[in-house]
Amino acid sequence: VRPGDDDRWVKHDYDIGTMVLDHDEGLQEKEVICPMAACRGKFYFNSLPTELGVLEFCPGPVFSSIEIDDTIAADGSYGCEDGGKPRDVHLVESDGELYMVNLLCTNTRRDRIYRASVHRMDFAEGRWRKVKDLGGRVFLLSLFYFGASCSGGYGLRKDCVYMVYPVKKAMLVFDVKEGTIEMRNLDDEV
Repeated sequence: VRPGDDDRWVKHDYDIGTMVLDHDEGLQEKEVICPMAACRGKFYFNSLPTELGVLEFCPGPVFSSIEIDDTIAADGSYGCEDGGKPRDVHLVESDGELYMVNLLCTNTRRDRIYRASVHRMDFAEGRWRKVKDLGGRVFLLSLFYFGASCSGGYGLRKDCVYMVYPVKKAMLVFDVKEGTIEMRNLDDEV
């Protein structure tokens, strides 16, 4: 839904396919657009190792995709070495650039992160490039695949990724420069 030229809301339905949940049982579920980030006038979504979905309005919705080169560089500077492992993926726009945050988790618990990485999309090359800092910015992630970027300060360390787990009363802090992950307990007053 978006405001139209006549100040009325316009609804756009979409169908980007289905995913198989269980081959033996024939169970399927509709694909959803998630995670998603707006960058450079387009929406990017459903980042897979070899493809990134694109949605733009011109003026109606037009879906396309970008083929991703999933080759992994020997020095680790590009490619996502953890593509096949259980992970939460968050897309974040920051200063006109598209980033992907990978939080690798254990098989059973989505809140137990054992490794994290941040990559910036190189649109010219069609690949994710690993970054070692966020340019002094901070990424704030939600549990439901949404991410935002802001400048560091106000109690937030620069070049860090934060995500709060409200039920556990905990906050993940991933320091991109140092490569460290910390889970902080939050008291009832936070």
